[in-house]
Amino acid sequence: MPRDAFVYFLVFLILTGFKPAFSASSETVTSKEIVSSLFPVRARMEKDHRIRLNTEQLNQDPREPRVHIYMVLSEQALPYTVSLGWVRVVRTPESAISEEKKGILGKSLSVSVPFKKHAELLHPINERSRGLSIEDENGFIIASPGMKPLTKDYRKADYAGMTGFDQLSERNLKKAEKFFSQAVSEDPGSAKFQNNIGAILSLLGDYSEASGHLDRALRIWPDFPSALTNRALLSLAIGHPDLALKDAGKALKIDPAFLPARIASARALLETGKAEEAMSMAAEMKASMPGEWQILLLLGDAQLAARKYSEARETFKRLTVLSPGNSDLMMKLAKAEEQCGNLDDAIERARRATITGAKDPRSHILLARYLEANQDLNAATLQLERAMELNPAPALRKSAMGALLRILVTRQKLDDADLLSKKWSKDYDKDPAAQYNRGWILSQLDRPGALEEAIEAYKRALSIDSSLVQAHYNLGLLYAKSRNNEMALSELRSYLKEAPDGDSDREQARDLIGRLSGKN
Repeated sequence: MPRDAFVYFLVFLILTGFKPAFSASSETVTSKEIVSSLFPVRARMEKDHRIRLNTEQLNQDPREPRVHIYMVLSEQALPYTVSLGWVRVVRTPESAISEEKKGILGKSLSVSVPFKKHAELLHPINERSRGLSIEDENGFIIASPGMKPLTKDYRKADYAGMTGFDQLSERNLKKAEKFFSQAVSEDPGSAKFQNNIGAILSLLGDYSEASGHLDRALRIWPDFPSALTNRALLSLAIGHPDLALKDAGKALKIDPAFLPARIASARALLETGKAEEAMSMAAEMKASMPGEWQILLLLGDAQLAARKYSEARETFKRLTVLSPGNSDLMMKLAKAEEQCGNLDDAIERARRATITGAKDPRSHILLARYLEANQDLNAATLQLERAMELNPAPALRKSAMGALLRILVTRQKLDDADLLSKKWSKDYDKDPAAQYNRGWILSQLDRPGALEEAIEAYKRALSIDSSLVQAHYNLGLLYAKSRNNEMALSELRSYLKEAPDGDSDREQARDLIGRLSGKN
């Protein structure tokens, strides 16, 4: 008997209350397999490899386990999940079946229907030709992608939730957010909808709003594994790995096999400096799921952190084959090549990253670093200028500005460095790095008034960010140079008070304090 026909026949037996009296065999299928064989699910899974099925108890409902259909946003470093629903197989409502098809299906789905017709029903041309459907936890019949609901008495919230899920498959993040927001507005008491909008807002970087929705999801359903996992991933995104470990641990107690929670737990270990433990967890997961993208990504990151650079290089090579257009993976492979001593290969990988991630300033900054190390300063300058044109975030801007000014000084182009640092100090007047860099460049110039301007630039930087310890040391040097010993001593003592014990300038600062104190 063809497998599609067998699946359909087994569903018929289940729906009519018949319990098959045969033992498990190669012909036995699970409820998950039955659900996956029906067109609304199969069509989605064939379109989007990120969709997963898992048999779960719905909100501790002891009556029957259901098949949870969810999507793992697996092309992200943090695999947030969104739910389509917890479904069961039901007969398609009679009102949704056209008159001509009723003759084939029959009101009771008669077992006399030829199996060739069963196979036809599992490969429908028209949504309304189906004899079996899937119903979610709200009683909503989930239609095939792009189709309208099969029944007229559907809730707007359920239709919006389904549409938002399908928009994610189309990679329309903003449209998905719109529909998930609508679902929450229509049904704020749904843990599923609160979780889904929380996941999307997390991806969009709106962490405060996302946190509120995930907290609400967990107040509605405290043991919701997806929401616990999403909140763990959000904690990782905002730099709280200890909180992430706690939530991921709760999710794993509820469902030890829930892959996103296992990944969240391992990533939290990685962020707390336990790279070896994270790598061990990743290797264990890879043994059972060798082709899972997220597991390979976790393994590669853990190998990099554990300084297993050769192993990391092989892992990222495999990942770049699976996702050839992913600039993040290419940059990680470049870092592994660099650490393996292959600077030329690192440059080549980083150069590819600037092609696949042309609008990502990180790729240009990384390539510039390798080009600078290779003494190709002209090419490095071009990459850093491109990075600045892309209006990078403050942390990346700081890196690009510092590197570009350093190269200009190395190339003895102090006039260019002067003009650039002056421009940036005006363009980014609230950026302490821009003011600090202005002070540093001015301190290199041999022209009247440059020393006084440098002092003012460093003071502006400290007024914006008082934690810039190095600015105190540089100010001390400049005040000493201008023979203002009192201010020099004050700044150098501030530096020694705040600088880390291992800071390389501490010894020089003490020596200078001694010399200046002897002159007083």
